[in-house]
Formats: sequence, C-alpha cells, structure tokens
Amino acid sequence: PIASIDTESAVSFLDGVALLHPKWGRYGNAKDFSFDELLAKYPGKLTNRTINRHHIALRGLFDWAIDRRYYSKEVGNPFGFKLRKKGDRTKRPFTIEMLNALLEAPQIKPETHTWTTTRPWLTLLALYNGMREDEIGSLAVADIIEVEGVKFFAVTDSKSPAGIRRVPIHSVLLNYGFMDYV
Repeated sequence: PIASIDTESAVSFLDGVALLHPKWGRYGNAKDFSFDELLAKYPGKLTNRTINRHHIALRGLFDWAIDRRYYSKEVGNPFGFKLRKKGDRTKRPFTIEMLNALLEAPQIKPETHTWTTTRPWLTLLALYNGMREDEIGSLAVADIIEVEGVKFFAVTDSKSPAGIRRVPIHSVLLNYGFMDYV
C-alpha cells in the first residue's frame, strides 16, 4: 500500500533504479518482471539526469496523492528530498559489507578468470598503485616488465603524455601473489 512508502524506501528504490541498464524499458517483456528481477536481468547504470527524471515523476505522483488525501500530509512526500545535481560527485559512504566485498582476499590461481576472481585484484591495484581506472583496465600481462629486479606496469596508453610511465608494482601486491595470479 502507498502508506507504507517512506523516505528510506524511496531512497532505496531510486538507488535500485540507478543500477538499471539505460535501455531496460525498451525490452517488451520488462513489464512482466518484478523490480528485483529487472535489476538482475538488466544491470547497468543510469545517468543522474535520468534518475532525476524518475525522481521528479514520483515526487509529482505523491504530491497528487497528498492533495487527494491518498497519502498523509503529516508524513510528507517521501520523494520530497533533493537529489544530486549534474556534475555533483558526492557519494554515500561505503557500508562495511561493501568494503568487505571490495577488500576480500584475492584468489591466487582461480580455475577461470571471472569478474568475481578479478575484482579483488582490481581493487588492490587501484588502492596501491595510484593508477586511473582506464589505465588499470587496459593493462595486459605483456605490460608487466622487470628492470634491475624491480617489477613495473608499463602504462603505454594514457590521457596525457605525462601519464605514459612505469609504475612499480607495490610490494603488498607481490606478497599477495600477484605474479602467480597473472
């Protein structure tokens, strides 16, 4: 029922909507799925502009419901909060569960390389090597070089000429078994 929707559930809903593929609504059978099924079937990331559009529509719906006494005026519009503006990069802090998932111990020699086995290494690379996302994402095994006993990442594709460089592989990564992983 509409009365059970509060600001916390409204925020949670919009956070979920943000994780949908931008074209999720164009699939004819999307209306046949529950919200959780949509999130599983069409993962992605919506822009702030699209999320704001959904937010404004829902805020208008609840304003209408309040005017017609379908929703309590005393409780107030659960979508009456402000969202991020274009260019606003502020984000909510990570939860302990999120941090644990990001910082889980990496597998040294997985049977197959999947997102689940790769993510811990990507997190550690970003944490210890100070490289940009696109630089980490473009690395290949051939980009690992050794000079005078020091192992490096050879960053050959960067946003600027200054970004082309050799980045030493942090000792923590080596101690975790990164060379055995690659």
